[in-house]
Amino acid sequence: MTKSEYHKSVGALRTKYQQSINDVFIWSSLAIEALEGALGDEALLTAKKFPVPSKKPEKKVNRTKEQVAKIVQNAKEHELHKSIFSYLVAQVEAFLNEVLSLALRFDEKKLKTRIQGVDHIKKIDVNEVIDRPSRSELIESLIEKELISLFYAAPTLQFQYMEIVLDIELEEDLKSSWIEIKASRDLLVHNSSLINRIYIKKAVDFARGSEGQKLIMDRNYMNESLANMKSLIGRISSRVQKNAKSA
Repeated sequence: MTKSEYHKSVGALRTKYQQSINDVFIWSSLAIEALEGALGDEALLTAKKFPVPSKKPEKKVNRTKEQVAKIVQNAKEHELHKSIFSYLVAQVEAFLNEVLSLALRFDEKKLKTRIQGVDHIKKIDVNEVIDRPSRSELIESLIEKELISLFYAAPTLQFQYMEIVLDIELEEDLKSSWIEIKASRDLLVHNSSLINRIYIKKAVDFARGSEGQKLIMDRNYMNESLANMKSLIGRISSRVQKNAKSA
């Protein structure tokens, strides 16, 4: 991979993932407006029977007007934000994986990078060397395994690795914000949004509550988080491209 190809590929990643965040924000805003409209739709609120997924054909369940209004209100204020937030965190993780893959392909020697606490590849199985039809396929396999190990490590260690491999420095506030965002996603998925010691330990000064409290996931937090995610993607991309251009 040439410097020019590397520069262009990183820029394409930036466009792809920032556009994805923008697109999701647009359609989710429209969805929230539709939910707000549903609260004033008397025919919908009083429908009583609603189709649901089932192995039984045309399965329907009963809901009172009050129950339907509560479902819509909860979706508008919380549930939609949770789903979108979790999806977009995964998108940023995919960006980080892809930009690191590009960097390791561009400079294979960076595969030797070691961070204490990360379970790096230490040995290569002889069969894997023999069975791979080309050196490039072997390198691809090593990159894939290395990044799988990296993203099982603590976020602080991930950033240490990224800054070395990408040859960049990131602001502490930006890194801390991303660590809190990931910790929030983990609470949503694994702990029913209840703040625990693990979250507080990860988020530190950026923690948004105390142990046992319910983590707030509203529109304001969503908007701030999406802006920070776009900033993380943008700053990584621009600094990597600047290095590639001047190298």
